[in-house]
Amino acid sequence: MSNTIQNSVGYMIDYTTRNLRRYAATVFRENELNITMEQWAILNITKDHGGVSHLTLLSKMMAKDAPTLTKMIDLLCKKGYLERQLNQEDRRKWNLVITKDGLAKELEAFILVRTIREKIIDGLSDKEIKSLKNILLKINNTVEA
Repeated sequence: MSNTIQNSVGYMIDYTTRNLRRYAATVFRENELNITMEQWAILNITKDHGGVSHLTLLSKMMAKDAPTLTKMIDLLCKKGYLERQLNQEDRRKWNLVITKDGLAKELEAFILVRTIREKIIDGLSDKEIKSLKNILLKINNTVEA
């Protein structure tokens, strides 16, 4: 194997990530979801946590900075999928909650996400999947340290 950048682990991880994002975007677009995979993730996290009272949780879970998340949240609010509600305990803060339309969109997207996730591991054995997860976990632990 030659020593080119394309053969480095970092490049291969980055290339795979870009391909996965591109594939997911294509599936979402073909199914006319009108949201991105990242926007779905915000809806999913908000739904699973019964709302979000600050960006720290979203920022950590999505590895995104606050300004980027704010723009994404603004767009989801504009589409009617999320609402900002004033925090009754601290009026300087707001709570992010998913709307009825947001719940429907999250479920619609979740079905596609599950299909996408099944397809990307198609052809891998259980042992290969377990090994891949362990390797990715080690890499993430190293870069998060």
